[in-house]
Amino acid sequence: QHRFLSYVKPAYYLRSRSYTLSLRRPPFILPFSGALFRAYPGPYQTLLDTGTGSYRLIEHNAKRPALGEFKEQLRQALKIDDTDKGKA
Repeated sequence: QHRFLSYVKPAYYLRSRSYTLSLRRPPFILPFSGALFRAYPGPYQTLLDTGTGSYRLIEHNAKRPALGEFKEQLRQALKIDDTDKGKA
């Protein structure tokens, strides 16, 4: 069973994540979410949830980004100035 499963490649990859960003001015806490998607053999896609039931493509990646890198790609897509980011 293990030998068979080691040869199977997934056709789709989808990982959704929700985060919050601390700001120094109202609204002080900004929730945002996105998804990391791949349809094999295509590239990984970083998608930002627009809040209207759809996603906006942010970036293509040949390799799967680490979750920290994925979060940073989403944060940069929000176009929030770094001086507003809290140090919590």
